[in-house]
Amino acid sequence: LEDDTIEHPTIEIKEEFSRDILMSKEKELFGFYLSYHPVTKYRRDTSCLLNNVQRYFDKYITIIGLVENIKEVKTKNNEIMAFLTLSDEYNKLSVVLFPKIYKEINNITVGNIYKIFGKIERRMNNYQMIASRIELLN
Repeated sequence: LEDDTIEHPTIEIKEEFSRDILMSKEKELFGFYLSYHPVTKYRRDTSCLLNNVQRYFDKYITIIGLVENIKEVKTKNNEIMAFLTLSDEYNKLSVVLFPKIYKEINNITVGNIYKIFGKIERRMNNYQMIASRIELLN
């Protein structure tokens, strides 16, 4: 029996949001990236992922990460240094920028992606990187 008075739903085909919009909305809604992470688009043949930095304790490595937080601190000599929280698809890592390095790369901004070379150290039960070189990627 067919009833012409019943309306059938129609499916409207829409284009997917761009990757940048999807990432932005995921971060806004969930507080983390679900489908992609901003550093995913960078080739990392020579850089380490943040999920295994403990394997490189007391060694120099290169990482690529998104700056999620910046905390500036004045030293005893009245110079400014910074502590960054970097993330990739797998983990977060604290990165220490002593005054000399911090001056070299002025205007570090939350949301930017950096390539950082430095030494992995352990403080208490957490691993961190002491940066020797930093380069803006985006």
